[in-house]
Amino acid sequence: MKDFEKLYYLHKEELYRYLFGLTHDPEQAGDLMQETFLQAMLGIGRFRQESSVRTWLFAIGRNLWLKEMRKRRETVEYDDLLDTQPGCAKRVVDLCQKAGVIMTPAGATYPYGVDPDDTNIRIAPTYPTLEELEPAARILCLCVKIATIEKMIAQTSEKETAPQAPYAIAQ
Repeated sequence: MKDFEKLYYLHKEELYRYLFGLTHDPEQAGDLMQETFLQAMLGIGRFRQESSVRTWLFAIGRNLWLKEMRKRRETVEYDDLLDTQPGCAKRVVDLCQKAGVIMTPAGATYPYGVDPDDTNIRIAPTYPTLEELEPAARILCLCVKIATIEKMIAQTSEKETAPQAPYAIAQ
């Protein structure tokens, strides 16, 4: 329990700011923050450590907010969030812009627009026609693929060029 208390104090302020950015309501942000930590505490055994604890908490909070909005039957543009592979979101937005598709800046849904994992893109089309939306969606998909492949190639190259430990030669 002490470890979870440390986790709470480490992330509560940043999580609150993130949720306040989504809700624009201090009371709702506080309620969502409490519910987020409750859900995290109940589900800590299912945390697979595939992301940081911070990213996991933000995802729980965002999902709780979306669930809340769906209950109210409000239009939620944030349903249109795209999570890329870590380190790819800014590149995807850049590639889209070069192809003529203007995107919301990567990480815009995070406090101060800073996504520490560079994964999040908000897809917020402004009343496009179907004729405009279809090619834009295709371009977005291609850009995600290109950025992901570039990232994979860079990671492979880094592994290949990393200094290798010398082999011990038995005498």
